[in-house]
Amino acid sequence: MQVNLGEKFNNRVGLVVWLRNFNDQKKLFQYGNVVHASKALKYVYLYVPKEKVHDIRHSLQRAHFVRRIQSSNVLKLDFDLAHEKELMEQVKLEAQQHNEAERGKH
Repeated sequence: MQVNLGEKFNNRVGLVVWLRNFNDQKKLFQYGNVVHASKALKYVYLYVPKEKVHDIRHSLQRAHFVRRIQSSNVLKLDFDLAHEKELMEQVKLEAQQHNEAERGKH
């Protein structure tokens, strides 16, 4: 099952840009939409157009204020209902095993 995020979001890619100095986050507005910024961790979550992601990444990597860049994995997530049920069963089984182990200690 593919999640429909709308045309506006399907044409964008998320980038996490780690900065040397948080004040430089203002310089990222020219590259795309800043949706989140963390002053404590010095990173900015930025949405950029899919067709320009390679060029933007390349220019950001050359910028002196950028420490590193990571691509978002949101589009790679599997939102299939069967997959979610399988994961929930796995979590339930792990919780039961953990509870049994805790009971065995006492």
